[in-house]
Amino acid sequence: CTFFRTYILSHSLGADQFGLYAIGLTLSSFLLTIGSLGLGTTLMRYVASNQDRPACIRAVVIRNAGIAVLLALTVSVILICAANLIASHVYAKSEAAPILRLFAFAVPLGVILDLVNSINRGIRHVGSAILITNFLQPALGLAAVWIAVTVYSQLVTVVASYIAALALSAVVSILIVNRNLPAGDGTRLKSAGLRPLRDGLVMFVLTLANSTLLSVGGLVLAALRPSPDNGKYLIAYQVAFSCNFIISAVYGLFAPAVASNNSPDRKHELLNLLNFANAITTALVLIPCIAAIYYRDDILSLFGETFHNSESQIAVAAMLVAICLYAIVGSMPLQVLVMCGYERIELVNNIVCLVVAIPLQYALISGFGIVGAGIATAFSLILLAALRVAELRFVLNIPLRIPGALSIFAAAIASTIFMNSCAPYFTGLPGWLRLALGFASLSMTYVAALLILQRHAVIRVTQHICTSILRTNQPVES
Repeated sequence: CTFFRTYILSHSLGADQFGLYAIGLTLSSFLLTIGSLGLGTTLMRYVASNQDRPACIRAVVIRNAGIAVLLALTVSVILICAANLIASHVYAKSEAAPILRLFAFAVPLGVILDLVNSINRGIRHVGSAILITNFLQPALGLAAVWIAVTVYSQLVTVVASYIAALALSAVVSILIVNRNLPAGDGTRLKSAGLRPLRDGLVMFVLTLANSTLLSVGGLVLAALRPSPDNGKYLIAYQVAFSCNFIISAVYGLFAPAVASNNSPDRKHELLNLLNFANAITTALVLIPCIAAIYYRDDILSLFGETFHNSESQIAVAAMLVAICLYAIVGSMPLQVLVMCGYERIELVNNIVCLVVAIPLQYALISGFGIVGAGIATAFSLILLAALRVAELRFVLNIPLRIPGALSIFAAAIASTIFMNSCAPYFTGLPGWLRLALGFASLSMTYVAALLILQRHAVIRVTQHICTSILRTNQPVES
């Protein structure tokens, strides 16, 4: 849905207006990190590791989440008041001020949705989390944008409609999580602890550093380049990071289990779980990345000729390669460092990468524009993954392993060769059809090769994923 929303906006708004939309979206996403106080991951870890004390969960969640939402509202008010100053002096685009004011409302709404997602995963209502994050919120946002573009086709109206969809998603998510949370009482609410908030301060700095690391390309580009370049980079970034949803999905699926198994007497189970998660991430992320790299020209052409150029293609390819490497070697270490209490090590990793990324982004964007931003972002991701692997192996003495790696990579190579051999037969077809046929041939060959090489493993992994997602978990009773 996010992909289609970007497609609709890029065709309807044009390069200049879409560039302003990109500036507002990038800034609000960055400020959302400040408003959340790092409580998303901390609350998920706290709830998952305190299932034996259900009566405390609701009270602690309400108090800590309330503080985060209050801070997010404060950040939103500051952005509304400072919109003219930021638009004129930071971005040198005074016409962006009304857009920034509208996107200010997205900060508290985004914080609510992020906290609800983490809480649902922590209490093992994965189905509710997936329903809200992957279906309800994107679908409402897409519908609102499509209606606004069809009726008015003005940027302010489009953004206002998107904010209204976020508000509706937030209300529905609150109702769902309120039903899922175990029962509590008022006395426990009055004495509810702030431990997740205290623990979340480190996570807040970590999340802020990580968000800055991923957003610094767009922020520097917005300050140095004209609006059309911001829109082009946003599309390149979203195309590349569309493959990142697999990493996020696997992380959300396994993170509560990792936190529950974080004890010395369960180290063997923890290692097996982490290696299993790493194998799933590697197997799932390879094919979308390969297809997106191979068909990046056709994907970018879907957004119109304005956004279809060699610079965007290079930026997409660089970031996709980095995401693929990051998924293979960097996703499992992240689960250990964040969910097992080593977030300070991960914070150092992000600060080191940020110190390298900021001057690198400035230098490369000044010289190469969108291409420089894509290459610098890719380098930052690879450096972050390398630091995690080194610390996992040499500091925590946890070996990185991908069960069935040989079969996974052999299947990926075989399916890529098959897709390449089929590509000439798709010449002359529309870009979207060529993309669909290429991805279908790649996916089917990949699954067939994996079934031949690792039939029992594929069946076991599929059963595990389906059970984890579709299982209706019984609510914890107080």
